[in-house]
Amino acid sequence: MIDRKTVKILIAEDAFPIRMILKSMLVDAGFKSIVEAGNGAEAWRLIENEVPTIAILDWMMPEMSGLEVLQMIRGDERFKTLPVIMVTGEREKDKVVAAIKSGANDYIVKPVSAATLVNKIVAVLGKTMKT
Repeated sequence: MIDRKTVKILIAEDAFPIRMILKSMLVDAGFKSIVEAGNGAEAWRLIENEVPTIAILDWMMPEMSGLEVLQMIRGDERFKTLPVIMVTGEREKDKVVAAIKSGANDYIVKPVSAATLVNKIVAVLGKTMKT
């Protein structure tokens, strides 16, 4: 069982209203430790300095895309096993394939429901965390 109070979640989303909605969904679901980034470069800095339990990355962000952040994560020994869920408005199959090939643990297409977000986080953490 995952202790939602101890899981640190990074939400990297450039649209402030969407970031606040995602955060609200997670807080309502019992997650207490949430850090936020408004672009990919900020997300990378937070990963290096705060090492989240899981990262939720928007695909399209300024300075560095979510896919670029994911590729940096998978290319760095320190974070290679960090669980990552990509979130995007892109429904094209090639985008999903690119995210999975780059090492995403899962993928969510916007608009995101609270149930989908929480279920995917719990499923990914259940597979990657030792309990």
